[in-house]
Amino acid sequence: MNTSGNADLLSRVIKEEAENLLSDWMTQEVMGESEPAHRRPTGIHAPTSAEWSALGERVLEAMATGDVESFSVWLWSVALKRYPDRLLQSSTQSLTLRTHEHLMKRCGQESSPVGSDELALFRERSADVLTALTGSIIRRTRDAMPSEASEFQEMASVLRDTLYSSLIGGTVRYVSPSIEPLTGHSVADFLDKEGLWSRLVLPEDLKIYRMLLSEAMETGESMEAVYRLRNVETHRVHHVLDRVTPVHSPTGEVLRLDGIVIDITDRIEFETRLERAEQLRILGQLARDIAHDFNNLLVSILGHTDLLLTRMKGDETATNGLRMVARAAEKGARLTERLLAFARGSSSAGTREFVRLDEVVMEAIELARPSAPRHLELRLDSPPSISLVEGNPTSLSEAILNLILNGIHACTEGQGTAVTLKINEGDVDDCHLIGASHSIVLEIIDDGHGMSEEVKMRVFEPLFTTRTAVGGTGLGCALAFGVAIEHGGVLEVDSVENLGTTFTLILPATVETKVETRPMTPVVGLQHTGREGPAVVDARVVTGQTERTGPRVLSVDDDPNVRRLLKDLLHGAGYRVTSVESGAEALELLRSETEPFDLLLLDVMMHPMDGTELYTRAMQVRPDLPALFCSGHSDDETVSVPEALETVPMIAKPFRAATLFQTVRKVLGTDAPS
Repeated sequence: MNTSGNADLLSRVIKEEAENLLSDWMTQEVMGESEPAHRRPTGIHAPTSAEWSALGERVLEAMATGDVESFSVWLWSVALKRYPDRLLQSSTQSLTLRTHEHLMKRCGQESSPVGSDELALFRERSADVLTALTGSIIRRTRDAMPSEASEFQEMASVLRDTLYSSLIGGTVRYVSPSIEPLTGHSVADFLDKEGLWSRLVLPEDLKIYRMLLSEAMETGESMEAVYRLRNVETHRVHHVLDRVTPVHSPTGEVLRLDGIVIDITDRIEFETRLERAEQLRILGQLARDIAHDFNNLLVSILGHTDLLLTRMKGDETATNGLRMVARAAEKGARLTERLLAFARGSSSAGTREFVRLDEVVMEAIELARPSAPRHLELRLDSPPSISLVEGNPTSLSEAILNLILNGIHACTEGQGTAVTLKINEGDVDDCHLIGASHSIVLEIIDDGHGMSEEVKMRVFEPLFTTRTAVGGTGLGCALAFGVAIEHGGVLEVDSVENLGTTFTLILPATVETKVETRPMTPVVGLQHTGREGPAVVDARVVTGQTERTGPRVLSVDDDPNVRRLLKDLLHGAGYRVTSVESGAEALELLRSETEPFDLLLLDVMMHPMDGTELYTRAMQVRPDLPALFCSGHSDDETVSVPEALETVPMIAKPFRAATLFQTVRKVLGTDAPS
């Protein structure tokens, strides 16, 4: 056999057919949609069309010339850095088989110069090419093996952070066991499935992850980046800090990428809670200031609307218009109530006492029940006994009610079937999260439409809402978050679109005392009938009277509109009213009065002398004078007056005329003036 002639002939035939072989190979085997998933390029290691072409040319050249040494140098310096191992092996084998098939067809043709000798030589050279490829991969893997491997793995297994090592071609060669609680995948999954990690990274953060690895390989220096990934079992999104370090061979080549993945989710969430708490504090102060001024406007609108309703009988069109004005003002009043509740939740948890959380939850469920559709089930799951919580039952109830209503809305809009509240004793992690020795956990779970990542990140942001079309204010979740912080706890949210949402409220609890819980039978929602219309006002007590012989009222308010309204309403009810705008004027009248006043009606927020100071001074002049506070700053039933160490009844702005008359009669202990 003429070996030299056979080699020349084989080289010429392969070079002549190279273009067709490459085109067919790339179209059908490499870039085709029928390519098996395990052989397709993934992640940052996906070669370009030009890189695939370069690979094919190198393989064909090695088989045509028999220069396996040059091919090995190219493998070590270029290919093993650019192509994933499995893709490199499978694609080289595929091209070799296609070339062999083509030569066999040429061998069977009468005019073809290719014979059995050329085929035998090709098989020899293709075997040398594949041997060189396998040998290079084995060499790199061997060089990348760390010393003392077993001891290293034993130490890594006790770490909460995740250690990893991967070849630059993408093959994961080691990952520590802590990867499973972080991602929901086992160690074996990462060793067997190329590109798995990149599929766990959130799509919007994938660019950060790819850039991290690319820069580490290009610069040969350690790099770090923060990105997010999702646990496939819990669906929870984790923030991770990935620190990657290239490991070099003695000749300076990058052999592998070693790194550590640190779960910093708790730190990120803690920083977010601090930022939100400061936002709540600032917005709370703003809400109080706005609510005070807004309530003064609303009380004037509602009061004069009630007056006009009694004086426009017979004009149905005008009467209906006034009722619409009253309903709009009442809607504004409800919004103001929400602002005040938000302000209280962001500034103070109020008076503390020991609270049974199961009773607070059952009360909140009953309050939320009218808002739920009939098909929706509301239920409470609690252990036989629970620890007590030290807190303010009113603010806790309102916070829980807001979270239940949020679940109801999500189920109503997303065809959900249940809102479930679960109470449990907190574990070690829960206690560590809030810095308490003992904790209690309340979960509010719905199977509604869930939230997107963007919505979940902003759900506790004040005034952020996705329900603007149906009147959402964006204060409910922010209020609940503020209440949790003020009680020394935390409020977290976990949600997946189309699967549902879970709010988790963790609060400090007592260690010494436990109480038995009362089981609650699940209930279904009630048909929502809507809010009632404007309060009915007795026309006899708001129409003008020719002679006023009722009790004398001294009304003090620095807002002229409110001052005029109070005088008109009380005059119409038969009271004798004297209105002044300042505390100094009121004190002068009290000192010089010829006929004593029967009631002191005063605003809380006045300048320069506020209501509490005026009351203290007035009691020095008339200790027996009944008083009634009127304020748009708080809706508490009473206002504490430290100077007098007493409490005074209060009517909250805005109010309806009927509420004012009822409260005044209660303070005076009399019936309506005749």
